Amino acid sequence: MSEPEEATPCRPDRGRITGRTVQVRDVVQIPDTDDDPFEVQRLVARDVGYRRALAVPMVIEGKVIGSIAVTGREPGLYSERQIALLKTFADQAVIAIENVWLFKELEEKNRALTQAHAQVTEALDQQRPN
Repeated sequence: MSEPEEATPCRPDRGRITGRTVQVRDVVQIPDTDDDPFEVQRLVARDVGYRRALAVPMVIEGKVIGSIAVTGREPGLYSERQIALLKTFADQAVIAIENVWLFKELEEKNRALTQAHAQVTEALDQQRPN
């Protein structure tokens, strides 16, 4: 299965938790965004109003295609249960994305088959005696 080019619209960077997650290909947790070493993340967190963040990668066939993140208003660590739940959401999102890709592929094949059928029908009609 091939992924569409638009699946990765921008280059991930370490300035934000989602970019870090994609780059390290693992769970990233920021217990207190005020202490984050990257100014971009600190500014975004202050602007939006959160103090902690958690992100997990979305992986298809060994390739990270994105990440999913949650935030909280109070600083602190997320529990193992919360991390496991977010990983489950990421896995479900990956399944949904793969299903969309498969559906689009199937639609394309059906469209080509319909067009080929129409051409064969037209060719047969032209060969029939009037």
